[in-house]
Amino acid sequence: MASITPTKGNVEAVACVSRFHFARMFRLSTGYSPMAYVLRRRVERARLQLAQGYQRLSDLAAELGFCDQSHFTRIFRRMTGYTPREYARRHETGYGAAARPSTAIERFESRAPAWQESEIVYTRSAAAGAARERPGP
Repeated sequence: MASITPTKGNVEAVACVSRFHFARMFRLSTGYSPMAYVLRRRVERARLQLAQGYQRLSDLAAELGFCDQSHFTRIFRRMTGYTPREYARRHETGYGAAARPSTAIERFESRAPAWQESEIVYTRSAAAGAARERPGP
């Protein structure tokens, strides 16, 4: 039996419903529109590839089905908060990768005083004004 590669036109035909009904049912079952789901899956695959050391962003963008590298970078940043290159640097597995902070926020947080690491835990008696401090990790 031949496999059918899902495309925008044939998914609705295979499901035997209109494209609007398909989109509505897809959103109800997954929580995402069909296109948002496809983009999310592409970014998940890109994250795996980048964490494994994939170097050429233009090749990765083409492999994942993006029209060009800038489109890939825009979507990736929107979904992860980082550009693909920043993400790759943060998740590289080489020598000293975890030792150096890569963003200004990480550099600032690495100098944060110890008192910021504790958190206030409110118990049931917090309404009466009692709270206790629990040391952070």
